[in-house]
Amino acid sequence: TSFDEMVNDIKEGLVIEQLMGATQGNILGGDFSGNVLLGYKVESGKIVGRVKDTMVSGNIHQILKQITAIGSETKWVGGFLNTPPLYCPSVSVASK
Repeated sequence: TSFDEMVNDIKEGLVIEQLMGATQGNILGGDFSGNVLLGYKVESGKIVGRVKDTMVSGNIHQILKQITAIGSETKWVGGFLNTPPLYCPSVSVASK
Protein backbone atom coordinates (compact mmCIF):
# COMPACT_ATOMS: atom_id res chain seq x y z
CA THR A 1 0.00 0.00 0.00
CA SER A 2 1.38 3.43 -0.88
CA PHE A 3 1.33 6.39 1.50
CA ASP A 4 -1.00 8.26 -0.89
CA GLU A 5 -3.45 5.32 -0.89
CA MET A 6 -3.47 5.34 2.91
CA VAL A 7 -4.18 9.08 3.05
CA ASN A 8 -6.91 8.76 0.41
CA ASP A 9 -8.68 6.23 2.66
CA ILE A 10 -8.82 8.54 5.71
CA LYS A 11 -12.14 10.36 6.20
CA GLU A 12 -10.90 12.34 9.20
CA GLY A 13 -7.58 11.82 10.94
CA LEU A 14 -3.92 12.66 11.33
CA VAL A 15 -0.65 11.90 9.63
CA ILE A 16 1.97 11.99 12.38
CA GLU A 17 5.62 12.39 11.43
CA GLN A 18 7.13 13.33 14.79
CA LEU A 19 5.92 12.49 18.29
CA MET A 20 7.48 13.58 21.60
CA GLY A 21 7.15 11.83 24.95
CA ALA A 22 5.51 8.59 23.84
CA THR A 23 8.35 6.54 25.36
CA GLN A 24 7.56 7.86 28.86
CA GLY A 25 4.34 5.86 29.30
CA ASN A 26 3.74 2.47 30.87
CA ILE A 27 6.28 0.43 28.92
CA LEU A 28 5.13 -2.97 30.22
CA GLY A 29 1.39 -2.28 29.95
CA GLY A 30 1.76 -0.44 26.63
CA ASP A 31 -0.12 2.74 27.56
CA PHE A 32 1.38 5.90 26.10
CA SER A 33 0.64 9.52 25.34
CA GLY A 34 2.69 12.02 23.40
CA ASN A 35 2.71 15.48 21.91
CA VAL A 36 2.53 15.70 18.12
CA LEU A 37 5.58 17.72 17.05
CA LEU A 38 4.91 17.40 13.33
CA GLY A 39 1.49 16.27 12.17
CA TYR A 40 -1.06 16.96 9.45
CA LYS A 41 -4.87 17.04 9.52
CA VAL A 42 -6.56 14.82 6.94
CA GLU A 43 -10.15 15.36 5.77
CA SER A 44 -11.85 13.37 3.00
CA GLY A 45 -8.58 11.82 1.86
CA LYS A 46 -6.68 15.12 1.57
CA ILE A 47 -4.04 16.69 3.79
CA VAL A 48 -5.57 20.07 4.67
CA GLY A 49 -2.95 21.55 7.01
CA ARG A 50 -0.69 21.13 10.02
CA VAL A 51 -1.89 20.51 13.55
CA LYS A 52 -0.59 22.15 16.71
CA ASP A 53 -1.33 21.75 20.41
CA THR A 54 -2.27 18.13 19.75
CA MET A 55 -1.70 14.95 21.77
CA VAL A 56 -2.29 11.31 20.95
CA SER A 57 -2.66 8.41 23.36
CA GLY A 58 -3.50 4.75 23.37
CA ASN A 59 -2.17 1.30 24.09
CA ILE A 60 0.59 0.21 21.74
CA HIS A 61 -0.32 -3.49 22.12
CA GLN A 62 -3.91 -2.80 20.95
CA ILE A 63 -2.79 -0.42 18.20
CA LEU A 64 -0.37 -2.98 16.74
CA LYS A 65 -3.16 -5.60 16.68
CA GLN A 66 -5.41 -3.19 14.74
CA ILE A 67 -2.98 -1.94 12.07
CA THR A 68 -5.00 -1.73 8.85
CA ALA A 69 -2.12 -1.29 6.39
CA ILE A 70 1.67 -1.11 6.22
CA GLY A 71 3.16 1.17 3.59
CA SER A 72 5.34 -0.08 0.78
CA GLU A 73 7.97 2.67 1.08
CA THR A 74 10.22 3.33 4.08
CA LYS A 75 11.44 6.62 5.53
CA TRP A 76 14.24 7.46 7.96
CA VAL A 77 12.83 8.91 11.19
CA GLY A 78 15.07 10.70 13.66
CA GLY A 79 18.21 9.42 11.95
CA PHE A 80 18.00 5.97 13.52
CA LEU A 81 14.75 4.28 12.44
CA ASN A 82 13.87 3.28 8.88
CA THR A 83 10.14 2.52 8.91
CA PRO A 84 7.17 2.31 6.56
CA PRO A 85 4.01 4.30 7.30
CA LEU A 86 1.50 2.45 9.49
CA TYR A 87 -2.26 2.93 9.18
CA CYS A 88 -3.60 2.86 12.75
CA PRO A 89 -7.35 3.52 12.96
CA SER A 90 -7.78 3.68 16.74
CA VAL A 91 -5.53 6.25 18.38
CA SER A 92 -7.11 8.80 20.73
CA VAL A 93 -6.52 12.45 19.75
CA ALA A 94 -6.86 15.56 21.92
CA SER A 95 -6.43 19.09 20.60
CA LYS A 96 -7.23 22.67 21.59
